[in-house]
Amino acid sequence: MNLNRIYKSINQDIKLIHNYEIKYNYYFFIKGSSEFIYKAKISKNNQECNCQDFQNGFFCKHINF
Repeated sequence: MNLNRIYKSINQDIKLIHNYEIKYNYYFFIKGSSEFIYKAKISKNNQECNCQDFQNGFFCKHINF
């Protein structure tokens, strides 16, 4: 895990816009520092985000947020 991504999730201006839960899947809409709204999904066995970092196989700040 890259500590830089953790620091970014703490220090950058990102905000939770909306969240909901469906059958133990938790969905979060997060407004990133670029003003784009990212969708993160967290469940017991899986984490997903539509950001480029996550799509490239990295731990992303939106899930850490």
